[in-house]
Amino acid sequence: MSTKLMAITANSMEDDDADVRRAAVQALGTQSPWPPSVLEKVVYRFNDDDGLVRWAAAQALRRQPPEILQAVMCQLGNDNSLVREAAVHALGGQSPWPPEIMQAVTCRLVDDNASMRTAAVQALGGQTPWPPEILQAVRCRLGDDNADVRAAAVQALGRHSPWPPQISKAVICRLEDNDLVVRALAALAFGRQAPWSPEILQGIMCQLGNDDNRVRWAATKALDTQCPWSPEIFEAVVCRLDDNDEDVRVAAIQTLGTQASWPPEIVEAVVCRLNDKDKQVRRAAIEALGKQSPWPAEILRAIMCRLDKGDWEVASKIEALLWKYDDFLSPIFNMHADAALMLGKIWAQRSIYGMFVCYVCDGDVYFETSDGRRSMSLSMENIQLLKQTLWVATVNSPILRLVYRGGTPFSRLRD
Repeated sequence: MSTKLMAITANSMEDDDADVRRAAVQALGTQSPWPPSVLEKVVYRFNDDDGLVRWAAAQALRRQPPEILQAVMCQLGNDNSLVREAAVHALGGQSPWPPEIMQAVTCRLVDDNASMRTAAVQALGGQTPWPPEILQAVRCRLGDDNADVRAAAVQALGRHSPWPPQISKAVICRLEDNDLVVRALAALAFGRQAPWSPEILQGIMCQLGNDDNRVRWAATKALDTQCPWSPEIFEAVVCRLDDNDEDVRVAAIQTLGTQASWPPEIVEAVVCRLNDKDKQVRRAAIEALGKQSPWPAEILRAIMCRLDKGDWEVASKIEALLWKYDDFLSPIFNMHADAALMLGKIWAQRSIYGMFVCYVCDGDVYFETSDGRRSMSLSMENIQLLKQTLWVATVNSPILRLVYRGGTPFSRLRD
């Protein structure tokens, strides 16, 4: 955009229609650098009586070079809190700040307007590293009488690690905040700190039983950074597998998945989640179980039974994990026929989209895939069952009938 065209566009910021003013600001926001006259007019939009126009001006200034900082900083002392807030949002897009900007925004942490204090904390959160005086100033906002300010302070502090003891102590108090969002954010902030003191661990553990699902979810997620767990932590997280909120159940499974070795009762509890009514929970369960192989025989059978539930995505993930075992075919034929049929359908589909060949030679079943060739020994009875299963999986699929024109992807298995 030429300088002349920018000047014409800047004049449209004086239009009576707020939509026109906002569009003009947004158009200028794509241009850089601005001549001084345009910069002055955009900054003046901080005084606009339309909030969307003020926001557009702040966003446009965030994309300008650092030279604009001084002009914006001057607005931090404006009598209008909306202008001050817009100025802070604009400064938040610039990093790093010179010391005078850092000091000016820090002064806004004690602004009379709560929205202004929130904006100041959020803007400071994008600056790193913090000098000690900024760290302490933001810590003081943890005791603000406005929940939004406290929430912003917790989030801003959470971006910095490690914390000195006084910061940890102050955030522990927020785990008992009367605002549940602040509690949840405090738990998540601790998830980025390590190691934990016994007081922190106790505070997080207490929140696992909170009445609010957001707090329970955050406390559960925070634990995934701690390793190894004590039996008490395992027990507390396993209890969340039966939580009435599906997001908490998913978080519990994923958090358990961060632990290298599970005791048998944990494996069994997660296997039960393969029957969960929520698809995301089932998916998380099979992914976590995949990290715990090799499975004992009874767990392998329990997982294979899940193949007959008709959930294609989970069944495909199970099939991929079965290849870790040298002989997983034999148990298949002692299970529900639908489980074997689902396995056959998955293999038939794989024969279309990738390399997958199955055939019998000298009494053994051979599989050739992109990962190589492997064989499994089966009785003649089970070989016949395998042939029948794969044939049924093929003839019942319109896609496979179309691709193979009435044949089978496993023609060398046919009698």
